[in-house]
Amino acid sequence: MAPLRRPYLLAALLVLLAAGGYTGFWFFEAGVVKGGLADWTQERRAEGFTIAYDTPELSGFPFSIALHLGHPSVTAPGAGWRWTGEAAEGEVRPWAFRHVRVQPIGRQEVGIVQAGETSLLVASAARSSAVVDVDARGRLEDGSFDAEDLTLAPATGAPQLSVHLFHLALSAAAGNSAPAKGPALATTAELELHMEGITLPKASAGPLGASLGPLTAAAQVRGPIDGKSPLQALSAWRDAGGTLELKSFLLDWGPLQLSGNATLALDPNLQPEGAGTGEIRGFAETIDALVGRGLVKPDTGALAKAALGLLAKTPSGGGAKVLTIPLSIQRQTFYAGPFGLMKLPTIKWSG
Repeated sequence: MAPLRRPYLLAALLVLLAAGGYTGFWFFEAGVVKGGLADWTQERRAEGFTIAYDTPELSGFPFSIALHLGHPSVTAPGAGWRWTGEAAEGEVRPWAFRHVRVQPIGRQEVGIVQAGETSLLVASAARSSAVVDVDARGRLEDGSFDAEDLTLAPATGAPQLSVHLFHLALSAAAGNSAPAKGPALATTAELELHMEGITLPKASAGPLGASLGPLTAAAQVRGPIDGKSPLQALSAWRDAGGTLELKSFLLDWGPLQLSGNATLALDPNLQPEGAGTGEIRGFAETIDALVGRGLVKPDTGALAKAALGLLAKTPSGGGAKVLTIPLSIQRQTFYAGPFGLMKLPTIKWSG
């Protein structure tokens, strides 16, 4: 019987050797990941970021390498913004270091400095995760963030925004240093946004109600983005002729259904400006709601309804009239055709 057992003993020995070899490989790669985090932290600190976290904890054997960070925090150069979290966990496969999955855990806080004052925003979600692909230098190539039952609120007070499903995808593109201006500017990044089940607090819901249907957008950022603070980066982007190309957008809010495309930029005061084309359904009901809330004067609303009604067309398949009309933002006022419908609030960028 001894000769019959030898092949099985040899196979078992090979399995043990392979297991031992893979175990050594896993711990070696885990050390590389831990060292990579230390190198990344040191590089960001050299750039002026303040970064802190508890001693990293390794787990995930045998098929992944996970680093658990307790109390992580990042403060941008110049303290323009900061992020602190209860915990976060990053995960990679031993054979795919550049594909990273990050999961925020517990309470997350984002502080943004506006006009010298810090606004603190608290975020929480039933489930959330980010997936990023980085290059050999650790710079973002592609990434996405998904969340379910996401809520945003000030540090003290009721939630300001809740979203049942949230998806944001970012793809960085080559050409950040392109010197050309105008239409020849290279694409810096591509963005995709999809939100469902959006609920606003009643105090700030606006004239169209507290619930929004799907909100989607696909956009390209054109022009170089570089700077140690949001204010510097946006100023340089504007001066280079940077634009945000909204390839498509869709908003369903109360009686209003709006879709279309647009090109946006920043004016000398770093406020949005731009123009596009929209297809509007429910425009008459929307104007009535704006008049009812005192945002549009009754005579202006009546004139707008009459004029827009003449321009609207019934779809070939029937149904509610569709208004195709130029949309624009000028001097912080939103226009539908020649009618100024809404004054936009001033954005105070952190310095």
